Amino acid sequence: GKPESRSEHAGRCAGKWHTVWKAEQCVVGESACDQIDWEGLGIDREAVVSPPSVQQLREYSSLFAYATAFGSDELHPRHLAQLSDGALIALRQCLIAIVRIASLPSLVRLLKVVLLPKPDGGDRPIGLFASVIRVWAKFLFAQHVGPWQARNARPYFFGEQGKTCEDAVWLHSALAEYAQYSGKSYAAALLDLTKAYEKVDHKVLAEAAVR
Repeated sequence: GKPESRSEHAGRCAGKWHTVWKAEQCVVGESACDQIDWEGLGIDREAVVSPPSVQQLREYSSLFAYATAFGSDELHPRHLAQLSDGALIALRQCLIAIVRIASLPSLVRLLKVVLLPKPDGGDRPIGLFASVIRVWAKFLFAQHVGPWQARNARPYFFGEQGKTCEDAVWLHSALAEYAQYSGKSYAAALLDLTKAYEKVDHKVLAEAAVR
């Protein structure tokens, strides 16, 4: 038959993800992309999500490795560190506007999805936002997510910095071996949530965070 083009192959591989992501285009002016009632949860959205300063934009831009992939805007995150102060001040004003209207401009809303093949078959989707958003997200993680995680540490969570998934496997292996030789009972269960992050309800997540 006719050879499959690269575009057709990419479309076929991505097709199975469409029903999982259930992506819908948000039309600015009709409704905000962010449908969470932050005020009802007692959260001042604009006060909480403060934009980075010019110095912080340069700092967090420089934290990305040189080998980091280019974003959907065809810019490398480190490129932001090379902008003038005036350009970064203008960018900061754009970030403030994005927070206030809770909507990303179409030029940076594009998410480039790279399907990386898994060793055991199938694909692993890696989403690449525009580099501006990636730098901003790194700042937000350090300023808000990191401190929250430190205040709400869970010793049984793995797959994070300093506690890899391999650590969890070896820990359970050691416990099982100890139980066998000491005549004790031991059991372990592994739950693998299929497409877990794609199915997170942000409203429920926000309500849980407030509690």
